Amino acid sequence: MLSNILIIKDKKECMKLFEVKSNVIQQNPRSKSLRTTIPSEIVGILELTNEDKLSWAVTAEDNDIIINVKKE
Repeated sequence: MLSNILIIKDKKECMKLFEVKSNVIQQNPRSKSLRTTIPSEIVGILELTNEDKLSWAVTAEDNDIIINVKKE
């Protein structure tokens, strides 16, 4: 199990602004994919609208996993 999640920008650790939680559901039992709702705080920060596309980059460093999500 990985120890914790860091917010990384330009290889520097950044201050965590806030933390939100969301539930994960399995929409289709035949698929390994899961779904969640993007919390409104994240929608606001990324200025997301219906049908926007997100790019997900996942990296590992030491015992940490870093997930970077960008609006395309």
